[in-house]
Amino acid sequence: MNLMHVIRAFGYDSVPMRGVQFDNIMYYLHLPQEWVPILLLPVGKADKVGYRHVRESAEQFTTIID
Repeated sequence: MNLMHVIRAFGYDSVPMRGVQFDNIMYYLHLPQEWVPILLLPVGKADKVGYRHVRESAEQFTTIID
């Protein structure tokens, strides 16, 4: 996550990707089989400005049962 903030500070955007076919990516990039990829982090310029995300407070969607 910290790397993503640094990328944004330099004017770029990124998005973490999991669950991709790493075997195919490793084949095309000629990466050694000893490496175990767990995340793909594409970096680039956004086509358009995204929207602001608003995080709801925990009290809005939780109920504490005593």
